Amino acid sequence: MYILLNAVDHLADYGVMHRDIKPNNFLYDPETRTGLLIDFGLSEITINSETNKPIKHAENEQVKKIAQLQKHVKIKNRVGTKGYMPPESLFNYRNQTPSVDVWACK
Repeated sequence: MYILLNAVDHLADYGVMHRDIKPNNFLYDPETRTGLLIDFGLSEITINSETNKPIKHAENEQVKKIAQLQKHVKIKNRVGTKGYMPPESLFNYRNQTPSVDVWACK
């Protein structure tokens, strides 16, 4: 669990929400005690709703490109695995943070 939470913390440091954390998306090797978070198909960069800019690394060119792409895609119905989704995702709240990933780790 420590390794999974460490991965979630690392993503949050970069302003990334994985949005689909579940046992099937975390590979763990007990022999080496290493873990790998996979399947970033639903991930998003955390955007400030007032400025419409990424919260972290806003001047990074790659982050700017991803944020622009997110705007054009206009994600309306964020989906994931229902048993691991926090209330703000289930009710499609507009402003979500990396805390959605912490909820899934429960």
